[in-house]
Amino acid sequence: MPARKRDFGYDGAMTHCDPAAARKFAIQVVRRLREEGYQAFWAGGCVRDHLLGVVPHDYDVATGARPDEIRALFGKRRTLALGAAFGVITVLGRKVEGQVEVATFRSDHGYSDGRHPDQVTFSSPEEDAKRRDFTINGMFYDPLEDRVIDYVGGEEDLRQRRIRAIGDPAARFAEDQLRLLRAIRFTAGLAADLDPETAAAVTRWAPRIDAVSGERIAEEMRRMLVHPTRARAADLLRQCGLLDAILPESRPPEEPLERWAQILRLLEVLQRPSFSVALAALLWEPQQVELAGDFVATLSRRWRLSNAESVTVLWVLQNAGLILQGSTARWPQLQRVLIHPQIQELMVFARGLAGSCPELQAAIAYSQEALAQEPGHLNPPPLISGADLTDLGIPPGPIYSHLLTSARDAQLENQVHDRESALQLVEKIWRNKSAIRSVS
Repeated sequence: MPARKRDFGYDGAMTHCDPAAARKFAIQVVRRLREEGYQAFWAGGCVRDHLLGVVPHDYDVATGARPDEIRALFGKRRTLALGAAFGVITVLGRKVEGQVEVATFRSDHGYSDGRHPDQVTFSSPEEDAKRRDFTINGMFYDPLEDRVIDYVGGEEDLRQRRIRAIGDPAARFAEDQLRLLRAIRFTAGLAADLDPETAAAVTRWAPRIDAVSGERIAEEMRRMLVHPTRARAADLLRQCGLLDAILPESRPPEEPLERWAQILRLLEVLQRPSFSVALAALLWEPQQVELAGDFVATLSRRWRLSNAESVTVLWVLQNAGLILQGSTARWPQLQRVLIHPQIQELMVFARGLAGSCPELQAAIAYSQEALAQEPGHLNPPPLISGADLTDLGIPPGPIYSHLLTSARDAQLENQVHDRESALQLVEKIWRNKSAIRSVS
């Protein structure tokens, strides 16, 4: 299949192109094809975005030209043929222009793996439109004549903010089960309604989502959970049975409606969370924090999450309660959390948990004030090191960690203030432990 685009909105690509230059380049690609006598239009998501008044993040072009004709027209040095077997050629612009995927009008035949067509045949614009997933993504646009070519009713559905599968919804989902998640993402991201017949088909096909790889499921979830409509997306996933299928760890053991309402409120109030923080919200169960390690490890394997993502999810779940203790938390324990590289992500999560509760907001403020301190005050250099323990004649071993931690805790609690008093403390602890060992 052609290389997938990476995006983090409801369908926007992660790109560093200049929007005006990218648009101009996409028009030039259409014009060049038309000059050679081929039909050529913008297609898919860029048409939808254009009609919504949103600047498209990237552009696709559909054309009557065949892949070899596209390459001959634009030159092999300016094209990539990674998707040629499916009729897709990538035309490269300058850095500020980005790239345009140019696809030959086609029909797809057979989806034996539930994701990819077994065979494609080149076809007409109308047949190409009818092979696509949802009506809002099935339109073409002629940027030279400023006209929409709509064979599937997408323009009216877009006006009505309605997500509807093209043709028979069950047939569309049978072809590609990833469309189940895309239906939810577009419905939430566009503040739309899911067509009842399409919604019913999503629910029927939800158990078949396991045909989609964990990586692709995670990619869709990243897009949904970092979007401001993440709470609605999560609720739609649950209503259609997809959440149980892809994230059984989120299934509430008791009082499901009450707990689910709390999770939705948390998702709603999170301020610009990362994917890891939003995922932690979906897994949040304060009475079962001790089980979080198993949940996150299982999910990480299933979705092939990055190590950084899974570590952050677990760390946030395990330490949110500490932040909410505020000034009642033991300072050395809280201090180690506050100097962690992911502390700001934890603070986003904790603020969401605090909501409008005055006591919890005060706890958040306590940690926020601590974070505002000078680095040397919040995290002063340790008074002693392992080398100092060696100089005291203490044999290296696990005891070093205990002694250094004890000295650090005492330093943070202002019980020792210099190297000499720290050494006296660890020497006393060592002697006491040695005495206990000799008696036993």
